[in-house]
Amino acid sequence: MPNTENAPAYNTNMKKTIILIALLFLITVLSLVIALLPQKKQHSILPSVFPTPTPVTIQGGGNFTPPKPIAIPTGDTITISNITVNNFFQKGTQINTQGDTLILETPGEYRLLYTPSDNQFLINITGSPFDTLRSVAEQAFLDQLGITQNQACQLNVTVGTSIEANPDQAGTTYPLSFCELQGREIQTAWDQQFNAIQQQNSALYPWENSLPLQSSKYFTYFDLERKIFVSELYPTNNATINTQVTNFKTQILSALQHVGIDTTKYQFEWHITPVSE
Repeated sequence: MPNTENAPAYNTNMKKTIILIALLFLITVLSLVIALLPQKKQHSILPSVFPTPTPVTIQGGGNFTPPKPIAIPTGDTITISNITVNNFFQKGTQINTQGDTLILETPGEYRLLYTPSDNQFLINITGSPFDTLRSVAEQAFLDQLGITQNQACQLNVTVGTSIEANPDQAGTTYPLSFCELQGREIQTAWDQQFNAIQQQNSALYPWENSLPLQSSKYFTYFDLERKIFVSELYPTNNATINTQVTNFKTQILSALQHVGIDTTKYQFEWHITPVSE
């Protein structure tokens, strides 16, 4: 005979078990349904075909369009900055469609490059010591272009290096070394010529360092080119102006004679500018 006292508890446990089994069944069914649903296809973030570049409007108005590819010369020689050089495009390697060209490279030593957009040559020293490889690269530059040092100095050429190769010389651009020397020689020649003229003037006009004469009423100097004295006079604009001018001239002549100038040998140019009282 069943125990009627425990019947309510038994019934409650059975209900809980049935509910749990039903929940597990529903979860299983939902999982199967989700698994069988068609999956959304994923796409690569990179396009298979890249769009053609178009002009871009920039601040301030106008459009920027990438430069067109240049026409590579086919002759044996070309002209750059009015200098005829070998056509290095024939043996060089184009870096891009704008014509930037690697003319020659010796790994670990130097590269010779050309940028047609600004007619500039670059000698990039990639090894060390800098001065030694600079000379080697510059000679290679002359050989590749078939030009002289004087012709090379008329081209736009820059020499540079990296901090990894030559930290002491990096961060500075240099001209061709022989152009630098030519520039110094020219400057030296000009300095020598100037000094010779100065010495000649000192011999002819030993009183030159005593000039100009100046006060609040006049300013007098010697014009070396015309070999005359020029005086600017500033008399007060009143009834005595003529007397003032005469007095200023007397003072100036006296001062010039005092420093050893024979005023009778030179022409004087007087400029009179009256000033208010």
